[in-house]
Parts: sequence; C-alpha cells; structure tokens
Amino acid sequence: MMDLFHAISKKGTTVIISTHDADLAHSWAEEVIVLGGGKFLGKGPPEQVFHTEELVAAAGLGRPLLLEIFLLLKEKGYLPEETAAPRTLTALAHLIKGFKPQ
Repeated sequence: MMDLFHAISKKGTTVIISTHDADLAHSWAEEVIVLGGGKFLGKGPPEQVFHTEELVAAAGLGRPLLLEIFLLLKEKGYLPEETAAPRTLTALAHLIKGFKPQ
C-alpha cells in the first residue's frame, strides 16, 4: 500500500494518511498533524513533531523507534550532538558507519 501512496505522491498528488503508527508517520510524512481527544494538538514536520515530548504524550503516542535509537546514540556519545535525526533506517546506518570517534 505504501508503494502505491509513494507512486501517487511522486506524481504530485497530495496523499493524506490517518494513522497511529508513529514510525510510519516519521519516516514517510512531509507534515504531521496531531489530534488527541477530538482536538487539534499541533502540526509540523516529523522531525519537529516527534521531538516535542509534550505533544507526543498529549496525543497518547510513543516516539518512533528509529528516533529513540538515534537519541540514545547521541546521548551515549556515539553521534555528534549536532547530528540531525534521520528518518529511515538506512540513513541511520550511514550516520553510524560514517562516525569517526575523536
């Protein structure tokens, strides 16, 4: 199904997906709109939305697993603090492979 959505999006058509799957939204969406309790809670690019702990908690969501792993790697010093969060497993693997400890 995601391959179909990707093909439709590549042709210039906006695709709107309603999901509770934070991993999917983080890796695929250009913009995330968060709803909770029947109310609008916030919106923005996935990198911004899923870094906002209060917003994620208010919506009853968990952070995407990829983001949790990335933040743990940064916290433990395996990645430089200024490293931007990847949105795919492949991108995270490239960050780890390219890391050169000082």
